[in-house]
Amino acid sequence: AIQLCRAGGGFTIPQPPMLPHTKATISASLYVWNYYDDSGAMSLAKWPEDWLVTRGYIKDDSRKFLRWTGIPEQTIDRKAPRMILELCAA
Repeated sequence: AIQLCRAGGGFTIPQPPMLPHTKATISASLYVWNYYDDSGAMSLAKWPEDWLVTRGYIKDDSRKFLRWTGIPEQTIDRKAPRMILELCAA
């Protein structure tokens, strides 16, 4: 599993694999100013999915290649809003 996160004003991003994952699961933890409804929380994760494809972490973000393990968890953190993604090769 790899974790992609923005913390402390910087990014912690591991190098992509030599070849993109062809099957993977993804989960997200959101640290937000205020809670989102479930559809809003999921919509926040669309651009990171696209980023994972363009940077070579996953082959594609379609359901065939990438599956969400559930709705992103949400925690209130008004001092350091962030998103932490966990991507696991399946």
